[in-house]
Formats: sequence, C-alpha cells, structure tokens
Amino acid sequence: MDCECYGFPCQGKKVTIFIEDVEAHFKHAKFSRVTIVEDLHETEYGELQYGAEDLDGHHWLFSRRAKDVNPEQ
Repeated sequence: MDCECYGFPCQGKKVTIFIEDVEAHFKHAKFSRVTIVEDLHETEYGELQYGAEDLDGHHWLFSRRAKDVNPEQ
C-alpha cells in the first residue's frame, strides 16, 4: 500500500487503543503468536504500551497511562 503521511512515505495506518490491563493483553497477544513490533515498555511521557502488526500490515498500539509526567521535566 503506497500512501503519504505529512509528506513522508508510510505503510498503512496506525491506531492507538487505550486499555486498562495492557500487561494481560500483551501476554495474550504473545501467546497467540501476534507479530509484536514494539515490546511492552514505559515511555518517557508515562504510557505503558506495546505495538503489534495485523495481517494487513497495519500497526496497532495498545496503551494505558502508567504515571503522570510533567511535560516540562
């Protein structure tokens, strides 16, 4: 699939889904042999998240708020 995102080439679309128990969701995804493109980790802006790819090559980001972070830090 050819497309442009803000003038840059990209493949497919990315969707972020916020879920309460992202840890259990990640375990289930790995058990189900989902293609994980980004391991579960806490970001610098306080999100606990992981990324997966579906059968059409679209990337999905599953996330939850891990902690409140002051953007000025």
